[in-house]
Amino acid sequence: MGTRIALLAAFAPNAIREGDVALWRLSHPDDADLVRLVAYGAITATDHVAQTLSPAQL
Repeated sequence: MGTRIALLAAFAPNAIREGDVALWRLSHPDDADLVRLVAYGAITATDHVAQTLSPAQL
């Protein structure tokens, strides 16, 4: 479930549903864990975009 949330946070954050979060919270009830997971997804997306743009700017 963590992988799904991280990928959705990276590429389609509006697709994260309450059910996804509810399943995640079954094994990780702390809000901080969810925030870290979503932040990881967002950072991953930023890195992906930066790597894609870098060759174009050379």
